[in-house]
Amino acid sequence: MLREVGNVVRLGKVNHIGADRIDLDEETIPNEAGHVVIDCTAAGLASPPDRRVYDPDRITIQWIQAGIAPFSAALIGFVEASREDDTDKNRLCTARGFSRRADVVNYAAGWLNTQRGFLLWMAEPDLAEWLSTCRLSPFGNAGPYLSDPATKEAFGRMIGAQSPAVENLQRLLAEIGSFETA
Repeated sequence: MLREVGNVVRLGKVNHIGADRIDLDEETIPNEAGHVVIDCTAAGLASPPDRRVYDPDRITIQWIQAGIAPFSAALIGFVEASREDDTDKNRLCTARGFSRRADVVNYAAGWLNTQRGFLLWMAEPDLAEWLSTCRLSPFGNAGPYLSDPATKEAFGRMIGAQSPAVENLQRLLAEIGSFETA
């Protein structure tokens, strides 16, 4: 399908896309209403420094749960719609970006951050309910099955093991000294 793209422009990084023009590093080219512009110069999964998700004049969409970008955006939207206080919103939606390390330590740190967030989310009744029905959540569509005794029992075991697992991951990462555990 990509080979069918008819007009590929390679004139440097995109600096601005407007209704009538596209400013690139090397040149400005015309643009027309209705055209689809795909900027392939974006950083992708780069690791810019995390920032607060909620500021008084801005919401910065970023990873909230490792590996599931659409879920992170949905969670940010749900929290924005259901909370008033930016401090509380940021407590529930802590940026959990990737480190520049591409190894098992990065994976473990991302998993730790995700589990910390999950513990916070499950303590909020409205978020716990939303998590069980949001199709983007790893637990999406679980709601109807939570009354099943076997599902309840398995979910209870998972939740019971979560706090000790978080503590163990914090300890292991602190031992190798490559991750801030606070």
